[in-house]
Amino acid sequence: MQRDKANQMFPSLFKPGYIKGVWFKNRIVKAATATCLATRDGCVTERGLAHYRDIARGGVGLVSVAYAHVDNKESKGINCELGVSRSEHLPGLQWLAAVIKANGAKACLQIQHCGRQRFMLDIGAPKAPSRVPWEEMYDAGLLPPEELTFEEIVEIVDAFGDAALRAKQVEFDMVEVHGAHGYLITNFLSPRTNKRTDWYGGSLNNRMRFLLEIIENIRQKVGSDYPLSVRLSGTDYEEENPITIEDTKEIAKALEKAGVDAIHVSGGDHHTTETQIVRSYSPLAFNVWAAEEIKKVVSIPVI
Repeated sequence: MQRDKANQMFPSLFKPGYIKGVWFKNRIVKAATATCLATRDGCVTERGLAHYRDIARGGVGLVSVAYAHVDNKESKGINCELGVSRSEHLPGLQWLAAVIKANGAKACLQIQHCGRQRFMLDIGAPKAPSRVPWEEMYDAGLLPPEELTFEEIVEIVDAFGDAALRAKQVEFDMVEVHGAHGYLITNFLSPRTNKRTDWYGGSLNNRMRFLLEIIENIRQKVGSDYPLSVRLSGTDYEEENPITIEDTKEIAKALEKAGVDAIHVSGGDHHTTETQIVRSYSPLAFNVWAAEEIKKVVSIPVI
């Protein structure tokens, strides 16, 4: 009965979906959310497998596995975060992808670098485009971020490409780059946190350069046929120097041109947590307005 009612409201919801050569049994996507169910060094655990097995059994078309850090330096943001940064991570990730697919869903791995938005206080300073701290965590004792050098930026771009290739090698159906919610890519996109005066700061074209270089590196390594999504905040809802929806529409258009196959829209960052992790009392479908705006300017699927 519930499915019949849903079909009346959303007639396309249970129709097959399609992203770059991959068909999904329906258009319901389980978005990546942090679980802290990995080992301390980022390997898959039985609890993590059980978690994603249950989600896949629930009937969604696509399961996006919560973010995995791309290198062994500063990309990890929380304790017991999944990793895709070295060969030791691969057997568990292959097992995880197989479990999701065996239970009726397609499997996507989200890859990320935390940037200045780190929840661990005991492992030194985070890295970010500029030396602008996350105020609440700075007050709690987190060191202010160190500004990334040009050479470090090149290393991180390369790490994203390597991570995407590992996801392909262990048979995830697609990969998603986390470019939302106040993590490193967002730190570059945001005029509030990006104060650079080189190639990577200033104009929107410069602020999106880092993300576009990541996409280019990924495409070089996984090929043109492997499905690639990018998650963006429609806006970060910041009052001072926000990422605006007009900015994000321009970023989305550039990503489509660069070979991205889907845009996954949410919103907010950890300054504006109520817009990032939507509360039970928040309006229904809180960020759909932003997805609608982005859908107007791209021809690729919008999640």
